[in-house]
Amino acid sequence: LTILAILGLFSYTFRIYDYIHGIDSASELYEQEYKMPNLKHPEQKRNLIVLYLESIEKEYSNYDGKGTNLIPNLTNLAAENVSFDNFRQLAYANATISAQAAGLCAVGYKVEPEIRNLKAILNNTLNNTVCYSDILANAGYNTYFMKGALLEFSGTGELIKQHGFAKAEGFKELKERLNINNNEREWGINDRLMYSEAKKQISKLAEEDKPFLAMLTTLDTHSPMTFDKYCPAEYNDARDVIKCADLLASDFVHWVQKQDFYQKTAIIVIGDHIALEDNVPDY
Repeated sequence: LTILAILGLFSYTFRIYDYIHGIDSASELYEQEYKMPNLKHPEQKRNLIVLYLESIEKEYSNYDGKGTNLIPNLTNLAAENVSFDNFRQLAYANATISAQAAGLCAVGYKVEPEIRNLKAILNNTLNNTVCYSDILANAGYNTYFMKGALLEFSGTGELIKQHGFAKAEGFKELKERLNINNNEREWGINDRLMYSEAKKQISKLAEEDKPFLAMLTTLDTHSPMTFDKYCPAEYNDARDVIKCADLLASDFVHWVQKQDFYQKTAIIVIGDHIALEDNVPDY
């Protein structure tokens, strides 16, 4: 019984059944539908800033069904700019790395969500796909990626560096370069600090005589949530974390809009995936 329990736990932890089922199933989706991009670039290229907000979804604009809006600033930005309704989360896009891979490369990233613990062993980086980061890098863009967590987590660094990003920084790189000793959590940089550093890095990119792509990923709203002590507390629960994320993200966008390079810059703000637990989990 003990051996069976251990085997069962091992199979569940490593999702062995899902793995076997996945490699045994066949699909001609990519053979029939995937097309290699063939784009013509304009003479005047625009910069691109992509901001992924951890677990932020539009439902927070009416989280209780009674009109309470936890993301008023993002709601206003959406109303003032181009926004898209009817977004839905596709299969195998329920984790940050798989959602970003789908966003970058327009293909599903099945392995990581289903078999998280085998991800590092399988080392799947979608090497046969062409991502828009590859396209922009080949078009002469400076490319930069920043996230608060470790790049090694879920193979993020491998995927990013293989697909056009010349520089990538995560928890380890930022902590060493910035000599961070008073961060509020041990596994990732706080969003306020990340935004501050992102502004510096983007300003440097803007000084170069080349267009740039900068991709950023927030963390504070990742479970277990981290409340920024400099943000106002209204509810004294995780709703305050959501409201703070809304405030920090909108402040960053407004900062970009005030910069000289803004007139030739596009900003994309998107949630990486829907909230993993209930809309307002504890923190």
